[in-house]
Amino acid sequence: MKIRARIVLFTSIIIVIAIGFQALFSIYSTNSSLENIVERQLADQIKNITNELHTAKDVIQITKEAMNDKNAVIAQAIAEMIVYNQTWLKTYNMDKLADQLRIEEIRVTDVNGVVEYGNDEKIFGTKLSDDPSMSTFSPLIGQRDQWVALEPAPREKDGKMYQFVAVSRRDVPGVIIIGFIPTTLIDLLANLDIQKRIEGLVIGDSGFGTIVDENGLIIASNDSALVGTAATELPWLSTALSSGNSSLTSSIDGNDYFTYKEAIDQFTIVVTYPKSVVTEIILKSLFNNAIVVVISVLLLVFVISSMVKKYVTKPLKRVETAMIEVGSGNFKTSVGYNSKDEIGSLSTKFDDMTANVRHLISEVSSSINNLASNSETISGNVDGLSATTQEVTKAIEEITYGATDLASNVSDRLHTGHQLGDSVNIIYDKLQNAKSVTTEMVSTNQIGRSKINALKAVFQETVDSTENVSSQVKALSISSQTIETIVGTIKGISSQTNLLALNASIEAARAGEAGRGFSVVAEEIRKLAEQSSASAEEINAIIDEIVKIVNTTNNTVLSTIRSVDKAKSNIDETVAVFQNIDGSVSKVESIIDGFIEEAQTIEGLKNELIESLESMAAISEESAASTEEINASTEEQLSRVSEIVQAIEHLNEDVANLSVEMTKFKA
Repeated sequence: MKIRARIVLFTSIIIVIAIGFQALFSIYSTNSSLENIVERQLADQIKNITNELHTAKDVIQITKEAMNDKNAVIAQAIAEMIVYNQTWLKTYNMDKLADQLRIEEIRVTDVNGVVEYGNDEKIFGTKLSDDPSMSTFSPLIGQRDQWVALEPAPREKDGKMYQFVAVSRRDVPGVIIIGFIPTTLIDLLANLDIQKRIEGLVIGDSGFGTIVDENGLIIASNDSALVGTAATELPWLSTALSSGNSSLTSSIDGNDYFTYKEAIDQFTIVVTYPKSVVTEIILKSLFNNAIVVVISVLLLVFVISSMVKKYVTKPLKRVETAMIEVGSGNFKTSVGYNSKDEIGSLSTKFDDMTANVRHLISEVSSSINNLASNSETISGNVDGLSATTQEVTKAIEEITYGATDLASNVSDRLHTGHQLGDSVNIIYDKLQNAKSVTTEMVSTNQIGRSKINALKAVFQETVDSTENVSSQVKALSISSQTIETIVGTIKGISSQTNLLALNASIEAARAGEAGRGFSVVAEEIRKLAEQSSASAEEINAIIDEIVKIVNTTNNTVLSTIRSVDKAKSNIDETVAVFQNIDGSVSKVESIIDGFIEEAQTIEGLKNELIESLESMAAISEESAASTEEINASTEEQLSRVSEIVQAIEHLNEDVANLSVEMTKFKA
């Protein structure tokens, strides 16, 4: 393929690729812009629906509050009527009152929350606690001017919206409950039906909206038949709700849709837009771009082909002719094309090149001759260098062996130094343990000495108490002897009294009848004297026993005093022994401290020795490594010298060949 065709082809391809990339970028930008527009449109639709929901919610809330206030007033009015007239509690009056107030039912409970009055006797006897919703009213019992309103909810029997409002009774503790259908709220909800808004929503050709509540149920959709259906039954909707992205692409009934969702309070609003609309716009844009690209490429190919032929092909043909002449060895030829473009510059440079080559050929011929003579000189020098390098290599090998041996010896000494360090560490640890033991011995000895001192004090108290007991026993012995004297005196008095009584009895007998009374007295005195004598004997016997016990006690006390004295002497000796132990332990502790200091000094010396050995090992290893590197370098140098010798030999051959070839050029 000629250069003209190549340039046109490559240029056309580049243009087509560039335009294609531009078209693709344009399509991508258009697609992105359209998707952004669709997303904003869907977001605006959701915003409008949200505003309507919030507006409806606010209106409903205001309506609920107004209805609750109104119905609370009605219930309070019923409570006030009952206060002034208890007959209102009768069933028919309650029924009449409910009709007048346009409410469905009235319930009145007692203090226990049991319905006892109302307009429907069927509910009499029911309790508030039986119904979870009614139990909300229980706190109102016993209160005053308090009311509670339940949220409207569908009634079980017919599904109609129904509401209860309760107030506290004012006559007695209890609750008054009214039930009614909130027609105003029902009408408002009917007018604010969001389903109608969703059905009337227009998004593209076939876009639609859907609202799902917090329980996953569809509460509004363009297809009213789907209302009340679980979102999980629609795969596209389930995927959209579970996705973490607010916008995504969904496939619905075989068609792709742009889907956008947003959570509002307890609802999630989902709106869709048909992707086919965007695809159609993009295809139209792509078709228009393709037509423009084809026309542009055809015009550019024609223009480029004409310009390449005039400004490239013809000048290059002249350069080709000149190069053929140069290729045959004729460096005297020239192109002769003058132009300011690149080809003109190429022609000028080609002519300059041929002139320079002519000059170079003459210079090279001269240099080849010089090179041939210098090559022979270099060859001789290299042979001498090779012999010298071999001798250096042998010397370095011997140095390498010596450095390796030195590194091995230093490594062995370093290992021995580490073992010495381990032994020093073990000795140091043992000394530390011995110091700990001596410290514990000092502490234990001090505790033992304090215990001995306490025991000595206790023994001293025992000695003092024993001496007190001994003195008391001695006093008791003296008192016992005094009592014996007193008992002897009593016995003498009793004997004398007995003799006097006997004499008195004799004299009374002599006196006859006149002395009978005196005889009785004398007899009683005799008996008393005998009793006193007997008591004195008993006392004497007791005193004898006491004296024996006192003597025994005195002997025991004396023996105890001797034992205590011996124990005291032993304690004093024990105290002296503990003091000697303290001195010995202190000396041992001082000696161990000296050992520890010496061990620490040895540890420092050991560390310095190991550091020195490590430094020597590192230096010897580095020296060995360096000598090995030097040896390798010298061997490599020797190899390179051999290569240089061979290269110089080849160079001589090439110089000879080059001289022959240079004769072929015309310059």
